[in-house]
Amino acid sequence: MPETSEFFASSTVLIVGRDQRGSSKLQQLMDHQMNLIYAAGADQVVDIISAGETVDLVLLDIDSLNGKALDSCMWLKTNTATRLIPVVGLGDENQDISRWLNAGINDFVFQSTSPVLSLARIKSELELKFKTDLLADIASLDGLTTLCNRQRMEEYLDIEWRRSLREYYPLSLMKIDIDSFAAFNDRYGVGCGDECLKRIARVIKSNCLRAADMVARYGGDEFMVLLPGIELDNALLVAQNVVSAVASLAIENEQSDVSDVVTISVGLATIEPSRDGRFQDLIDEVEEELSGAQLAGGNQAQGIAI
Repeated sequence: MPETSEFFASSTVLIVGRDQRGSSKLQQLMDHQMNLIYAAGADQVVDIISAGETVDLVLLDIDSLNGKALDSCMWLKTNTATRLIPVVGLGDENQDISRWLNAGINDFVFQSTSPVLSLARIKSELELKFKTDLLADIASLDGLTTLCNRQRMEEYLDIEWRRSLREYYPLSLMKIDIDSFAAFNDRYGVGCGDECLKRIARVIKSNCLRAADMVARYGGDEFMVLLPGIELDNALLVAQNVVSAVASLAIENEQSDVSDVVTISVGLATIEPSRDGRFQDLIDEVEEELSGAQLAGGNQAQGIAI
């Protein structure tokens, strides 16, 4: 875990309530130690989350929301993008705590509680979220290549699909398959096969350097690359660079029917998502393009804009 002061300084807390900016001792303490953003009600919460703002914890000021706090809580706990964000309720002693716990709230602090104690409980929730996220990150990695695994890629693709619908940018997706890899394993052994996979993973990663790019091991000798905001022509350049870079590794493959070294085939598709489409449509097109590259002899990339 990062140094405590650095960790809290990098944490973002969304305070939901009316006219609450810096109005309490608790918020004044929080403001000195973490990043605070504000929403006056459920509509603003939706706008903030939809805009892609990273939120680590929500502090729900129940008494100031005039009966609409429960709606905000229910939305946060049922929305795919926010359901894992911890929510701490803030209210008076007359609140029915069990009602809020049943709504999915993680903790509850009373207005009359010492601000120092309330802050400590909020920090505990932030620390727990950090550790939970860290475990989730570890679980989303492929054990051999340390790239993201298939599940994480599909989660990220779903997120980017929805974001691109809001912001109107294209998505380019690449699927990579190693040519004659079964023959490679038969000839050189599984150990050499694993080392080959790791080297190819590094090459793919080194050609996809933007923060938004995601590279994943999709299964066996298959890799997937998501390039948000990239048009087909530029995505094809990336794909061709990866094809050339893998061949340049000059990993011997005597049994290949494509080359005497290890090569790859790449299928690529670019789409501008529509509300009546699914990200599976993009995956299906990519797999067709990959099959085309393999049927054309391998060691190449093929792509299409759809």
